[in-house]
Amino acid sequence: MEYLSRICFNTQGWRCPTGEARLLELASPPSFSRMFGYGHEEWLFRFDWQIDGWQYGFLQGVNNSRSTVAGIEEAVAVTLYTCKPGFQRRYVAKILDVECLSYSQSEAIHAQFVANGWLAEMQADIVAVNGDVSTLGDPNWVNGMINVRFRQENVRWYPAGTYAEED
Repeated sequence: MEYLSRICFNTQGWRCPTGEARLLELASPPSFSRMFGYGHEEWLFRFDWQIDGWQYGFLQGVNNSRSTVAGIEEAVAVTLYTCKPGFQRRYVAKILDVECLSYSQSEAIHAQFVANGWLAEMQADIVAVNGDVSTLGDPNWVNGMINVRFRQENVRWYPAGTYAEED
């Protein structure tokens, strides 16, 4: 299966929040990142945070479909795009063999993030961009703050000037 998923705008390679999406995402209704100053996907490519060769992260597209995709055995391909100022949709990367985590897998990895000190770093990153740290992992907004895993070698980056057709 192949999916398309939007990630918030970020000029630091989705290794940490930049706070830019809050200022640039002017769509209505307001996005999570516009309301709270960061997006849960902003650590998606923080490749120094791997566990046993797996990169763990969050995709809103998976969050929206969590009840049907959590723990499915079939790996999926996900094409990521972001909306630049002026609503241009720029392709970021295609990730092959993405696994959608079960709820129990999400909880176990979350515990590992806490033990490794990564959750505390995420909170500090949010504070640094004047974001609302109280919403990190809040079940009112996300169904598990870590919902996918993939291998770094399965990321296929699009060239910086790769845009979707307007229609």
